[in-house]
Amino acid sequence: MIQPLVRWLRISLYFLPLLLIVLAYYFVASMARTEREAVDPDAITFAITTVPIGIDPLTQQDPISEEIESLLFDRLLGRSPEMKLEGRLAENWSYGSTARYFFRSQEHRDHWLKELGNAKARWHGWGIERISPDGEIEILVDFNTHHTNAKDELLGFFAKEDMAELIKWELQMKDSAAESVRSFAESAVEGWQVRRIKANSVNQAEFYTFGKLERFRREVAIYYDTKPELKPVLKEVGPVSYLFSTRMTMNLRNGVRWHDGKPFTVDDVMHSLSMAKDSQSQPVVTSALESIERIEPRRPLSFTVYYKKPIGRTLEMWEELPILPAHAVYFHVPNETGLPPLIGTGPFTIAEWEAERPIRLERNEDYFRGKPENQRFVYERVLEARMRRILFQINSIDSYEAKPTTYENLQNRENFDLVKSPPVFHTYIAWNLQKEVFADVRVREALAMAVDRQRMIDDLLDGNGELVDQLFHPGANIDSKVSPVPFDPEESIKLLESAGWNSIRYGTRHKDRTPLTFTLAVIGGDELQRDIARSLLSQWRRIGDKVGAQVQLHIASYAELSKLRHGNVDFDAALMTEPLTWSLDQYANWHSSEAGPGKGNFTSVKDQEVDRLLEALRATYDDSEARKLAGELQVKLLQLQPISPLFRRDSARVFQRDRAVVVDKSTKQGPVRREVGENRVSLTHDLAWWVKIPQEEPIGPAAILPPLNKP
Repeated sequence: MIQPLVRWLRISLYFLPLLLIVLAYYFVASMARTEREAVDPDAITFAITTVPIGIDPLTQQDPISEEIESLLFDRLLGRSPEMKLEGRLAENWSYGSTARYFFRSQEHRDHWLKELGNAKARWHGWGIERISPDGEIEILVDFNTHHTNAKDELLGFFAKEDMAELIKWELQMKDSAAESVRSFAESAVEGWQVRRIKANSVNQAEFYTFGKLERFRREVAIYYDTKPELKPVLKEVGPVSYLFSTRMTMNLRNGVRWHDGKPFTVDDVMHSLSMAKDSQSQPVVTSALESIERIEPRRPLSFTVYYKKPIGRTLEMWEELPILPAHAVYFHVPNETGLPPLIGTGPFTIAEWEAERPIRLERNEDYFRGKPENQRFVYERVLEARMRRILFQINSIDSYEAKPTTYENLQNRENFDLVKSPPVFHTYIAWNLQKEVFADVRVREALAMAVDRQRMIDDLLDGNGELVDQLFHPGANIDSKVSPVPFDPEESIKLLESAGWNSIRYGTRHKDRTPLTFTLAVIGGDELQRDIARSLLSQWRRIGDKVGAQVQLHIASYAELSKLRHGNVDFDAALMTEPLTWSLDQYANWHSSEAGPGKGNFTSVKDQEVDRLLEALRATYDDSEARKLAGELQVKLLQLQPISPLFRRDSARVFQRDRAVVVDKSTKQGPVRREVGENRVSLTHDLAWWVKIPQEEPIGPAAILPPLNKP
C-alpha cells in the first residue's frame, strides 16, 4: 500500500514543474483575454529586463535609458540610414576663413587696403567676402571657404618690402600659459612687440611678435628664467607671413519648439556648450572647445564659430553635443518626487515614469520632423524569459531583446521575426597604463594573447560574434583592416617572463616580490558581461598549463563605469562594451593631452606617433586622407594595446512576423517605408518611426498605410 503511494508522489513531483508552467500560461492568457479591451492598439510595448536609471544627456547611462533619451531629445546633427551626416536642429551650415596680414606701418597698411579695394573685380576669383583694417598695422581678409590658396596669392599682390615679418613663439608651462604671456606683454619694456596670443590649452600658448627681435629675446628669456616654479618651456618657432583661422556659421531650424512650447534658439546651444564643458563627462566636446577661439551668436537662430586653427572634422563635435533647454530641466530621476517635468525637442515626451511601473512615452504632436505614426511607446519590465515569450505570443508585448544564445531557436519559429543590427557592439578590455603592471606593453600583449576569443564567441554567444578587425564602425569605410590578436599561450608566457614576471610563489606569478594581481571592473547589470569576465579570469589564472595572473572582479554600476570611462575613477582594468564609432576624429580618446580627470583618454596612453596621426586627422578636410590616417591610427593602437579587443557582436529584437515596419516621415521626398533594422547605423537608429501593424489587418506591406514613396 505504501509503495504505490510513494510511486504516485514521485510521479506527481516529477510533473509538478511542467504543470505549474502550463497553469501559468493559461492564467496569463486568461488575464490577457479578460483585459484585451485595455490593451492600447496605438502603443508599441517593449519588454525589458533591467531597471533604467533615468535620463541625463550629459552622462553615460544604461542602454535602455539611452534609448529612451534618443526619443526625448534631438541634436544639431545626426546620421541618415546611409550614414551620411544631416541636419536635425541645424538647418544648414557654411564655412569661411580669415587671413590676417601685418604691415610695417599704418601708412603701408592704409595704402594696401586701398589697393585691395581697387582690385574688387578680382575678389570673386579669390573668394573674398570682405576686407577690413584691424589695429594699427593689420588687414583682415574674409574668404567664403575654409580652405583656400588665395591667402598665399595675396602675398604676391602686396609688396614684400612693405609687409612685417612676424615671429611665432610657443610657450608650455605648468598652467595659465596665455595669461602669463599677457602679463609679460603688459609689464615688460618690450612687451609692446607681442601682437597676437592664442591659448591652445591651459598649459600651452602661442604668440606672435613684431619689432626689435634681439631686445625681445633677451627680455623674455630673463622673464621666464626668474620663474622656475612655473616650469616654462619657451620656443622660438620662426617667421610667419600671415595668420590664418577658419570659421563655421550654423543656422538653426526655424519653428522648432521644446515640449513646453517655448521656441528653440541659439541661447539653448550656448547653454548646452556651457553645461557640457562643466560636466566632466563630455570629453569630445570639451576637447574640441579648446580649438575654438570664440563663438558669436548672430541672430536667434544663427551663430558663428571661430577656430584657432583649421579643424576639418568640426561637424563630428557638433554631432556629439547634447542640446539642453536653457529654461527648463533636462534630466529625470524615477525615484525622486517633486522634480519639474523633463523638457526636450524629440518625437516623444514622458507620460509616466515611476518606480515599479511601466514607462510610458507619448508622441510629440508638434514634432518638427513630423509626428510619429504610433501614439505611445511603453517599456515594461519582464524578468523571466519564459514569461516574456508567453506575453509575446498572446500579444501583450510587441517586442523584446533577444540574447545571442537564443537566435537559432527564434529563427526557427514560424511567427517570429528576429531583426538584427549590424555587428557594431565592441567588447574590449581597457588597461590603465598608469598602473605599473600595465605600463609595460609586453604584459598587455601577454594577457591579450592568453584569451581564446573564438572559444568565447562559440561558448558565450553561440557563435554569433566576430573577431575585431577594425576600431571604427563598418559604415565609416576605413579601407585598412587589422589582424586580431592571436590566441597563443606559449608566446604569452614568454612575454610575461621577458617582462620579469618569471617566478612562481604561493601559486601566483611574481616579478621580484610583486604578485601579478589586478582587479577587473565589469558592469553589474549585464549577465553576458559578467559571464565574459568570469571566462577571462579563468583563462588568465592558467595560461596554457602555466601559472598566470590572479584577478578579482569588481562589480560596478553604470554610473561608476561612466565615471571610469571619463577619467574620473581609478581602476586597474575594465571590461567594456560600446558601439564602434563612426567619428574619425578620435583626438579626445587617444591624444596624450587628453589624459586626466574629465577627459576621454582614460587608459592614459601617450605616444608621439599616435599624437601626430590624431592631429593630422583632426585638421584634414580631405575625407579620403582622413580615412587613410584613421587606418594607420588603428594599426598603431593595436600595436600599443591600450585596449585589447575581444569581439564585436550585433543586437537583436523579436517581433511578430510581418507586424513591424518603419514609416520615416523626416525625409524630403515624403514618408518612406522600410524594414525595421534596414539602415547602416544601428537597430534602433530610426526607433521613433517604428510602426506596429494591427493584428486584425491583413499582414503585408500594404497593411499599414496607403502607398508611400520609396527612397
